[in-house]
Amino acid sequence: MEEEESRLRRRLVNLLKFEGEDRVRHFLRKTLPAAHGAFTSLTLSDVLQTNKSVMDDLLNGTNGRRKVLSGEQYDLLFPVSGHVSPGSLDIAVMFLLIRYLCQTRSIAWEGWDVYPSPTHKTPVHDIVRVHSIYQDLVVKATTIVTSDSFSSLWDELSSAILRLGGLRDRVERWKNEVPASELPAREREPDSSPGSPVGACAAPASWSDPYPSEGQCGLTRSFSCESDASSEGSVLYSGEGLPPSESTNPKQAQPASAAAAPSGVQQYYLSNVQNVQIGMQTQMSIASEGSQNRTSSEIAAEDHLELVLASCRSVLRVEYKRNLSRIQPLPWNRSFCVPIDDVYTNLDLLEETMEGFKVNRVSLASMEDIFRPRKKLGRRRPLRIVMQGQAGVGKTTSLTKLAVDWSMEKVQALKRINLTFVLRLRLIGQEMSIIDAIFDQLMPKGFPFTKEDLAKCLVEKQDQVLILLDGYDEFDAARCPEIAELLKGRMYPRAVVMTTTRPSKVDEIQPTADTVVEITGFSPENVRQYLQRHFQGQGGKVQELLQHLEPHIANRGIATIPMFTMLISVLYEDKPDIVLPATITGLYQELMSCIIKRYRVKHGEGVEGSGDMTSVLEVVSKVAFECLLSDRVSFGEADLLDKTKEGQVAELGVFTYDDKQAHSRVNGGRHLTFSHKTIQEYLAGCHLASILTTSKRETKKYLTSLDTLQRASELKYAILFACGTSERAATVLIEHLLRIWKNSPGETKKQKQQDFVKLSMQCLYESKAKDRIQLPVLELFPSGKVEFYDVSADVVKYLAHYLQHLKQVEAVTEVSLGDVRGTSLQDADDLGTALQGLNVMHTLRVSRSPHFKIKPIIEKLEKMPSLQHLYLCGMNLGQEGKTLAVALKRMHRAKRTPRTLRVADNNLSQEASESLLTAIGKLTSLTDIDVSVNDLGDTLETLSGSLQHLSELRTLNLRESGLTQKACVALGSAFKTCPLGNLEECNLEGNQVDDRASVQVLLEGLGALMNLRNLNLKGCRIGPDGAVTLSGSLQKLAHLKVVNLEGNGLDLRAAKSLFTSLHHCPDLETVDLNTNFLGSQGVGEFAANFEKTGSLTSLNLSHNVVGDEGLEAVSRHAHHLQHLQYLELSDNPVTNDGFGAFFKSLPTMAALKELDVSGPYGGKLDATDDCVEHLAQALSRLPSLEVLHLRRVAMTSDGFDTFMEAAESHGKLTNVSYRRENLPPLSAYSDSKLLVLW
Repeated sequence: MEEEESRLRRRLVNLLKFEGEDRVRHFLRKTLPAAHGAFTSLTLSDVLQTNKSVMDDLLNGTNGRRKVLSGEQYDLLFPVSGHVSPGSLDIAVMFLLIRYLCQTRSIAWEGWDVYPSPTHKTPVHDIVRVHSIYQDLVVKATTIVTSDSFSSLWDELSSAILRLGGLRDRVERWKNEVPASELPAREREPDSSPGSPVGACAAPASWSDPYPSEGQCGLTRSFSCESDASSEGSVLYSGEGLPPSESTNPKQAQPASAAAAPSGVQQYYLSNVQNVQIGMQTQMSIASEGSQNRTSSEIAAEDHLELVLASCRSVLRVEYKRNLSRIQPLPWNRSFCVPIDDVYTNLDLLEETMEGFKVNRVSLASMEDIFRPRKKLGRRRPLRIVMQGQAGVGKTTSLTKLAVDWSMEKVQALKRINLTFVLRLRLIGQEMSIIDAIFDQLMPKGFPFTKEDLAKCLVEKQDQVLILLDGYDEFDAARCPEIAELLKGRMYPRAVVMTTTRPSKVDEIQPTADTVVEITGFSPENVRQYLQRHFQGQGGKVQELLQHLEPHIANRGIATIPMFTMLISVLYEDKPDIVLPATITGLYQELMSCIIKRYRVKHGEGVEGSGDMTSVLEVVSKVAFECLLSDRVSFGEADLLDKTKEGQVAELGVFTYDDKQAHSRVNGGRHLTFSHKTIQEYLAGCHLASILTTSKRETKKYLTSLDTLQRASELKYAILFACGTSERAATVLIEHLLRIWKNSPGETKKQKQQDFVKLSMQCLYESKAKDRIQLPVLELFPSGKVEFYDVSADVVKYLAHYLQHLKQVEAVTEVSLGDVRGTSLQDADDLGTALQGLNVMHTLRVSRSPHFKIKPIIEKLEKMPSLQHLYLCGMNLGQEGKTLAVALKRMHRAKRTPRTLRVADNNLSQEASESLLTAIGKLTSLTDIDVSVNDLGDTLETLSGSLQHLSELRTLNLRESGLTQKACVALGSAFKTCPLGNLEECNLEGNQVDDRASVQVLLEGLGALMNLRNLNLKGCRIGPDGAVTLSGSLQKLAHLKVVNLEGNGLDLRAAKSLFTSLHHCPDLETVDLNTNFLGSQGVGEFAANFEKTGSLTSLNLSHNVVGDEGLEAVSRHAHHLQHLQYLELSDNPVTNDGFGAFFKSLPTMAALKELDVSGPYGGKLDATDDCVEHLAQALSRLPSLEVLHLRRVAMTSDGFDTFMEAAESHGKLTNVSYRRENLPPLSAYSDSKLLVLW
């Protein structure tokens, strides 16, 4: 019995291994989010690198994701060599990539973890089905295979593989025992890439998606070792161990004569610092390896550097532990200190995608993750890091904590760092060098080494150095040019440099950074922890304040900014009945009242003391503004006393002395600085508001200081505080900002439009003149389309406020929000109310924002009088689909006439789907319906009933909607009986139904759609029988322009049936037959009918087992395709002879713009010089050609030069795709601008 069970299991495992794995890989290749046009795609390595943070989360179980990826699987996806091999991935790994990267369904879709029911037969369900069986049979090996269970398992598995595109003869072969000698061999060559284990074999580096050789059934399978990616850069440093002084291979003791003994001062100094043993050991030891070839002076110099390094490290560690381990957030309360270890902030790592400017935000678990190696950097650690964040979010505190953690050796990723320097950029004086700044801010008096010693140490040991630069937004680069050189990597290029800045200055340093980190502030849990720490032993107060703060926490408002949370706590202590303001101006006004009250009490004046602080605050505010404009960070205490005549003004509570945390020797003495930049900005804003309100003469002068968008961005908070302080100031400033915007160059407007609009709306929100100041819609949104993408939740609040007080409501025609990072119910409700007042708004889009609380807006749809186009895609509606259904019915009763409804990818429940599809039938004015990527199943029968009321429908998108047998029959019948004469586009992509009779009904029904222009049946697996039925329907579709039959298992019989029907479609422009089995004969049948399809502009015959004869047939009949602009013939087993013959006989094609003849998939076409000569000559017959793809074609050096000479003299050709490894080594054209290397 055990032998029988083993034999049956082996058959199923073989089917999984040799066919199931192949189909899963094919599905992964087709669905990876990598396509950017008809002929281009990313490699698997590129896609994985772009989404590496997601894979890190799956490995570590961080950021709310389960730990589902093992270390071995992770190493397969990110090998040391940097070249991921698709052929080495098993079903389990590929399933994870499909689930978390391919976006075929929501990641939260319940179906990923549930075995599909027999009625669910979409490609995604079949992937889940194959994976579940693989887990049971191979990974867990828990399923007992008996003769009875074998049949059911075989039928279930083989049917899924066939639906996914497998060939029946291949599948059936494994049902019987196959001898080991007949198993397909996966030919692999040893992996010679650096870092590969000895004896390791490289799996195919390209997608293993083989096709049967022409004339065969495809039982044999060949795998190629074609490289799929080029080197991603070299490692700048590879040492991961401890520094020399802490090495596990210590240096041997040197002779006493080899180095000079330390001086008396040095000995005294070393005896009083931590780690003295390290310093002395370093001084008294040398490396035995290679010491015979060094002179005693060289040995002494090296030991001197080690001594400098050890001594400096000791000083810094003592400094950070003593002075930075506790922070004093309130300058007026010296007894309130917070341990730095109790500070928590969230971090987002920003990495650019292939789109260039769009960024993916992925949360980091800790500061340590910033310093981990990145694959996009060639597996090295980041060297130039930018940390950005809004005012008060905790940038300085984060750097401080990092320095303290380094001093206490808590950061594993910084174990190799021997020196960490924290430099406050605002304290760097005029013409200082970096070494000057280090000595000025960090080195104590009596440090026994010179600046020259430290400078030489940093040069020699720079790969052990971390430099933390705090406050680039407060720094004038002209004061210290070396900082710019440091950030660009021209100075200490191997050192790690991290710089903090506000967003206003990030554009200046981001281009030279290899990693950008954004601090987003406190999470809700962080807020609670902070309050518990602040109000220790006062649980009642914590709960009361949390209730006050809940709206601000839910909407990511001011309570999530650490600085503001601290201020709110102080205000609550002082005034428990305080009503928390909604604006930051209101918060700081309350803060200043509290500060003044404490000051008066402290100096015996009483809360309502007679001392007039008005004149004092006017002077302080003016000083704040002047320092802000001139980038001065400090000022003399004596000067301030002279101006205010207030002897204790330094104790007001808004100042601190410069030497509190950094004992600057250059800027010593009694110099004051503002305790926090936001306090300075508030006071500066008050002064600006006062000038703009009271002095017309000074107004023009002050506005001149805000003459550019960049300057306005840098002074953003002073502007906001001024707007919140005075109605007159708000009016003047907003009008001034609009003038700046109007006079800005077009390119600047394009880059800064969203930032400028947000700043303008914030000014309006802060203003006390909310109802009396207008931001002209057409100035902010020239076309009347209000659009925000990739924004934080507060934008929804500002937008709602703006639209609520807008008088030019007739100017807004569209509102679009995409990738919004959450919002509160209150803000969503406010936005919905505002949208109701937009009388001519005809389009509303809210997309790709699953954390957006959309329900309040849905409930108000009926009150939006002109709404015609509604897009709610990627919102994870779930059960809220029922709310939408109710809203649509109300729109019907209110006699609204919506034209477009798109609700794709919303994880709709069955109950919600039923309600929604029923409601759709009420909206008889609909012309566009998209319910794709929702598992609708049998509920599509309801839609079939609704179609009888939708006589104006022009577009129906049911892509991957889980079409079942019942729904298939109902839909086909509806096509025949419902009044759908206006339907122009029908998308049924990815719906697979095994029952052929049901499919026949559906395909026959398509023939009744007499006005159909665009038909998409991609991946429906209709097969040859379905093709015969479809050909009958095509004869009735005289207006058809686009037909997509990719991945439908079409063979020669299907070709003969389909192509003879094409002359009934005289307007046909696009035909996509990618990934079928037409073979040369099938393509020949099509080519013979080119005369009947002379209107074609795009033709895709890739991956169709087309040999030389098929390619020659295309060339021979191509003269009929004089309108063809795009021709794709890649991934076919063409030989050198066929390739040359194709171009030799290719006629003049005046309209052709793009041609793909990239050669056999998984292999390489070695083109001879004669063959290339035909290619070069053919270019002259393609006068409009702009893009030519030759990715898997290799030429000799002479042949390549011949081709490139013709390409560069072509005139129109701008892009030639070619593989880097196929480039001849010494070609003069290897750096041609035409080449796009893969």
